This record gives sequence, C-alpha cells and structure tokens, in this order.
Amino acid sequence: MNAIFPTQGAQAGLIRRAQASDIAAVVRIHCAAFPDSFLTLLGPRFLTIYYNLLREDPGGILLVHDPAQIDAFVAGFLRPERFYRRMKAARWTMLASLAAALKNRPRLAGQVFYHVKRMMLGKARQHPGECELSSLAVSPDAWSRGIGTALVRAFLDAAWSAGAPAVYLTTDATGNGRTNSFYQRIGFELRQCFLQYRGRLLNEYVIRRAVQ
Repeated sequence: MNAIFPTQGAQAGLIRRAQASDIAAVVRIHCAAFPDSFLTLLGPRFLTIYYNLLREDPGGILLVHDPAQIDAFVAGFLRPERFYRRMKAARWTMLASLAAALKNRPRLAGQVFYHVKRMMLGKARQHPGECELSSLAVSPDAWSRGIGTALVRAFLDAAWSAGAPAVYLTTDATGNGRTNSFYQRIGFELRQCFLQYRGRLLNEYVIRRAVQ
C-alpha cells in the first residue's frame, strides 16, 4: 500500500511511500545532495542495495516527494537494531559493491571498517525501540520550497502511526548551522554531541511522540 501524504505549504506536490521503480531517483538525489558523504563514496551500486533493503524492511520508512518527477526523499527505520541485522545478513550481496569502491578509493578502508563496526555492534543498541531518521535529501534545484519540512513531518506521522516513542537523527555539529537550525525549528532537541571517525563532531537530535 502506497499511502499518500498531502504536503503542507505553497508547493503542491505529494509525498508517498517509495516503490521499487523509485530507487534510481533516490540514489541520484542522494548523490547530488551529499556528493562527499561516506555512503556516496561507496558508489551508486551500494546505495541501490542499501535503499532497496530499507524499502523492503518491515520497519523501513522511505518517502518520496513526487510532484511530477521525484525531487526529494526521506528515509529511516523503526527499531534500527533489526534493520542493521538485516544489513549484516545481506553483507555478501553488498561485498562486491564495497570491493569496487575500495579498489577505486583504497583510503576508504578505515572508514568502512569503522562504520560497519559501529552499525553492527554499537549504534543500534544505544536507543532500542526508537526510530532512526537516517537520510533527508532534496535536489538542489528544489531547495527553499518547504519540501524538506513536509517530508520530515510525514516521516514523523508514519513513525508515530507505527508506535515509535521517539525519532532520532545525527548531523554534523560544525559548519552545518543551517541543517541544525532546520531540525530545531521542527521540534528536535539536542540529546548529545559525540566524535565520530577522525574527530568528526556530530550532533544527535531526538523528538518524542506527544502523549495523548
């Protein structure tokens, strides 16, 4: 079932759950929005596997903004520990894409080891039962139209409807004031600040479901 979420504000697009045929557009937008990110450096093949796993996961939430052509998406998962277990089970499927990325960029080896260890052994255990918002990306030519806000609100609606007590996310703490302010305006609160690979400082935000 592809639930439709009417967007709020002046822009007149629709937000819906992603279909298999949307994954190529999701990967394209991810690469355009995050050209230097770790996942982008792993290549389109890896991203295709990743977003397909997320879309097919029972707890996966992958929503796209589709006025006529997809120009933005938001992604995440309920109970991240279960999703990361599924990623671990699919590691052999991902191995070829990782090998290709490391062949072209051998310096990524340290980052790959760090992120795999963090995801599989620690990251998902920190906040059991909470929902993780893992990616929000808007095509550069669709910025400043309220699309990102509408996507996050639709994501929260989906998480609350599924019974999640809270949604959390991480984003860079330095040189990233616009993004930090964006999430704060929506209602996310800073929960912690921590160092990641090679001293990268990240902020972790959380928003809790209102008790009726």
